[in-house]
Amino acid sequence: NCEAIVWTAGVKAYAQAVVRNIDTKYEAISHTVYRHRKWFTGVAGYNKDLTLLGRNLDTTLIIENTPDCVRGNETNGILVADYEGGELTDNTLPAILALITDLVERHNKEGITVPQYIQTSPLLSKQRIPTDAGDTMYCFCLDVNDSELFKMQKEQRQNKDLANNQQRQAAAAATVSSSAQPVRTSTPQSRGVAPLTSSAGAYTT
Repeated sequence: NCEAIVWTAGVKAYAQAVVRNIDTKYEAISHTVYRHRKWFTGVAGYNKDLTLLGRNLDTTLIIENTPDCVRGNETNGILVADYEGGELTDNTLPAILALITDLVERHNKEGITVPQYIQTSPLLSKQRIPTDAGDTMYCFCLDVNDSELFKMQKEQRQNKDLANNQQRQAAAAATVSSSAQPVRTSTPQSRGVAPLTSSAGAYTT
């Protein structure tokens, strides 16, 4: 019933390794979109433009933990809590499964679109969430435990992809400045968007 696409800010090798580990049995993931200059800017506020996927937005859903990434596609996006591990029970995946199952059933029976479903589903709440860019935006949130706790976690979250990217850039700059020899650089070959690889999930029904 669904085409699953993994879209992550992770680099290609990392993203492919993760997909190989989580999709070992059913081959449920159709495509992977990884970090690429077509969409990942490396600065706060980068977003994932769903039109790049070339899919019908009436049947495309993106599940994200970073609010900026759904900017421009708010009625196609669902914001979930960050997964930090630990001993606390995490109910996010079962909740996502229940939501997608309900969406697919209603789409098949009623012809409901993803934007219509997101704006009317009792499983979601519309909340004003702080972004990496420094502003706030309204997002439809899957707050499976407590809406106030969800909001507080989003206020305190750090975008690790940006932090890691900044650390790599700083390390590269330090290496260049400390070297007495000229450093030759090359531009990676551009890859098409469809087979790219990146960390949210996009689903088309």
